[in-house]
Amino acid sequence: MERMTPLLTASGLAIGHGGKKLISGIDLCLEPGSVLCLLGPNGAGKTTLFRTLLGLIPAIRGEIRLAGEPLSRLSRVQIASLDFANRVRVGIAIRQLARAGTGIILSSHDPDQTATLADHALLLNGSGTIASGTVSDALTAENLSRLYGIPVHRERSKDGCLHFY
Repeated sequence: MERMTPLLTASGLAIGHGGKKLISGIDLCLEPGSVLCLLGPNGAGKTTLFRTLLGLIPAIRGEIRLAGEPLSRLSRVQIASLDFANRVRVGIAIRQLARAGTGIILSSHDPDQTATLADHALLLNGSGTIASGTVSDALTAENLSRLYGIPVHRERSKDGCLHFY
């Protein structure tokens, strides 16, 4: 079976503002048809990572590739994003796009939303990466408690969905 080119990769990425590093050591790979959720509290660097991945602000270090091409070689017209106001419609659209083969990165403060929408999660805080992996592996009570600095409990409902409180 032929391996597909990832839609987006980042390796050894350091991000920040004005040359001042916020987070380093970010490695991610977005495969066609998968959803990666950036999960973390305010100030963790999710928006800065998004802006860096979109080429809106430069990376401090590391490499970003879009469909195998270095991001620095692409125009802004080639880098697209969608913005919807309604969360339910967005969730439906995200899963439909993923099923059709579109890779999606989304950002959230809500572990329940992440568990519902994402296949993989990258948990970030001001110190860096807390966890990265499948939603089931990364969204543990221990990882989320470390992420938010409060006790977080995880349970799986009868329908198999993960919920956090």
